[in-house]
Amino acid sequence: MHQVRYFLALCEEGSFVRAARSCGVAQPSLTRAIRLLEEELGGKLFNRNRNGTTLTGLGLLVRSDLTQIECSAADAKRKAEKFVTVHSTKIVQSRAMEGVMHARHIVAVLVVLIVGIGAKQFLYPARHADAESRASTTIDTTQMQFDYGNNNSLQAKPIRDLSLIFSGSD
Repeated sequence: MHQVRYFLALCEEGSFVRAARSCGVAQPSLTRAIRLLEEELGGKLFNRNRNGTTLTGLGLLVRSDLTQIECSAADAKRKAEKFVTVHSTKIVQSRAMEGVMHARHIVAVLVVLIVGIGAKQFLYPARHADAESRASTTIDTTQMQFDYGNNNSLQAKPIRDLSLIFSGSD
């Protein structure tokens, strides 16, 4: 690909020095690449003289093909960049959605805990009891299950075998 790019730059610039500068390479590197391309194609592509370079018959013949190769390579690069960008965006979106789902799950668990504690306060108001009868409130949340469904909204499934144990104290 470098040989093709250097060939086209040399066609445009008409000088090895200017073509090397426009490609951002040293002039000997460009000269070596052109020489390798000429060997690969089997003949001289440029007439070199004091006033610059001109295309030979072979150079004129292959110029359109090498231009097409350069355009095809640029198209392939654009397609690859677009594919990589879209693919990486989908990964980020997928991870973001997973984070939202985890957050919804945590919020749902907290809501159940708060409602359970509120129900305890309402159903079992504080009573005066001695220190022995005071126990901590235990809420077993191991049986909670949540279904996110296809529409990304949180749907709580029925909770089976859930025991809430409340003492008579706060």
